[in-house]
Amino acid sequence: MFPDFSNRTLFGIHNTSERITLVFWNILLTTFTLIGNLIILLGTCKFRALRLDKISVVLIQNIAVTDILSAMSYHYNVASLVANGAVYPRVVCVISNGLQFTVTVSAAFLICSLHITKLHSLRYPLRNRLWTKKCAVVIVIAVYTLSLLMFAARIVAHRDALYFDYRVYGCLMNHLKVKKTWLDTAYLTVILVPCVVIVFTNIILVVMVRLTNGKINLRGAVVALYVGIVFLVSYSPMLFITNIGVRVIQKYPELTSRKFKRDFFVFFIRFAFFIIPLNNACNVFVYAASLRSFRTYLSKFVVLGTWRLASRVYFSMRSRSY
Repeated sequence: MFPDFSNRTLFGIHNTSERITLVFWNILLTTFTLIGNLIILLGTCKFRALRLDKISVVLIQNIAVTDILSAMSYHYNVASLVANGAVYPRVVCVISNGLQFTVTVSAAFLICSLHITKLHSLRYPLRNRLWTKKCAVVIVIAVYTLSLLMFAARIVAHRDALYFDYRVYGCLMNHLKVKKTWLDTAYLTVILVPCVVIVFTNIILVVMVRLTNGKINLRGAVVALYVGIVFLVSYSPMLFITNIGVRVIQKYPELTSRKFKRDFFVFFIRFAFFIIPLNNACNVFVYAASLRSFRTYLSKFVVLGTWRLASRVYFSMRSRSY
């Protein structure tokens, strides 16, 4: 049976330094997420910084949008960490949890779509030329529609099972209060299926990159590969703990000591939850590492632009002083 994780005395973070560290970590990742993904959106919309096919560019733009929304949803957890407790009404906690679930589903399916379309373009390059930007828009609309439907179902059907959890300083679902319905299977499906697809497509992309050895242009495949790896590294601990680890401990409680179960349910889940935003913050570095066109865009428009702006501010302040 699950303990009451809404008990601050037992499961809250009483060490101020630990809470400050988590707050600083989240603020740092949020800053990188917002700045990095706004740079990506600006570069793809105005400067053609990503020289890839139209479908990949549209999918990458929407991955950036989901990353920004995900960073915004973690504001609730950061505020709760600062106050060492819930600071907003319960409805905000429920919406924050729903938003985090929605953007996770959206990001997973968008990355899955990026991998599948890239593999299709490598396998059938002539057919891929028939795909237009409208095809990517249809994929994006389908992904967002599915995510919003799951968000609505989660809020309507399971809002009473959501509670403030001091392990993550935000809302999580108490599975003991949830009646087993088709929704539980749907939740598990929309999370695990795209992740499994990403794993297998990542393996295929690695094999293709190694076998071609520079014979064809694989920059799009490398981008998709790196994006998939970062996503899996960020989300795998939480997916493993919530979908496999918890079920094993519940089914075989005699295999683990009470101390291990407490460490598992509290510290491991806290670690897994707060490492997820790493996925949102890393994409700008992924594109910089894998695409020369994006590195050129960064150096020409971002670095030089920032330098010129700082120079103008400096000389303006200096002229006023005289």
